[in-house]
Amino acid sequence: MGCCTWFFSLNVTWPFHTVSKDLGMTWSAPRNISGMVKRPGWGWMAMGPNHGLVMKRGRLLVPFNTFPAESKVVTEVVQTHCAAIGECAHYMNADGLGTVNVKFTVSNTADPSEPELTGTLGVNVREVPQFLAAGDRSGVIYSDDQGETWRLGGQVYTMPGSSECVVEEVGDEVLMSFRIEDLRTSGGCRHMARSVDGGESFPSWYVPSARHYEQTCVPDPTCQGSLLSLGGGQVVLTSGPTFSVRENLTIHLSTDRGRTFQRLLQINDGTAGYSDLVKLGETSEAWSVGVLVETSSFRNWHSASQIFAAFEVPKPKVAEDAGPVRRMSVEVSMVEDSVGIGMF
Repeated sequence: MGCCTWFFSLNVTWPFHTVSKDLGMTWSAPRNISGMVKRPGWGWMAMGPNHGLVMKRGRLLVPFNTFPAESKVVTEVVQTHCAAIGECAHYMNADGLGTVNVKFTVSNTADPSEPELTGTLGVNVREVPQFLAAGDRSGVIYSDDQGETWRLGGQVYTMPGSSECVVEEVGDEVLMSFRIEDLRTSGGCRHMARSVDGGESFPSWYVPSARHYEQTCVPDPTCQGSLLSLGGGQVVLTSGPTFSVRENLTIHLSTDRGRTFQRLLQINDGTAGYSDLVKLGETSEAWSVGVLVETSSFRNWHSASQIFAAFEVPKPKVAEDAGPVRRMSVEVSMVEDSVGIGMF
């Protein structure tokens, strides 16, 4: 495989794969792998935009998101107390308890064997948003022969509007973090999913809780975010902007393998969009971590700018009275003093 493998999508439709054996100085001719990983009827197939994963067993995992070009959307609307009709609700819904609930399925008409995407809209949300109706979902492809051949891996079929994603190995599991394309559906929270079969399926999703200040979850203002596993999952980091807008790139940290997070540090003030985390080095006391952050205004691609920040994460301490359960803590204050920013 060489030192580096790179994926890109031609016209955000056709996935290509290329390899470098000289630290990125030269690259092999791009190879179209659509025939290996793309199902019939699929249109959009965007690779990344985050890093991929080399598992301990040698399997390569590459994240993507996709939605079919040929699809059918079926909705089921259930109302109570005449809530959908104002004149009727005036009499039948005086207590305000009436609701309108919309369930929907998105199927790939060109490939009936593909599982349907299923979802339920928020209470009193009556129209299926654009990207949810499109059938957008997160997924991975994988290779067990160092990139010679690729297979389609697991996808998130039970969370409508899952989109750009990233995966990391946490213990014996693969942890996926993904954005949601509809703020009303996501509640402004980052979503995650786990795989116990090396990325071949992601049967369920969850919203990790946050343990810091007034936050109840890791923010997602409908924006890509990154993920990084340190020490085999002892520490998991995630990066992303604040709740409502793409500003103030913030790092969150987990010491329970991605179940709960705490706010670790803020990288910048002002515009912050896409990001990617990378491990830079390690000592007996700490890990060195870098994060690349997009600081351009949203959709202002013609004047793109980025910053790169480096910081240290102290290795967790195991409580002396932990007994059979390992309780770990990280001295967050030690990290915030070691942030360095460089612009390019």
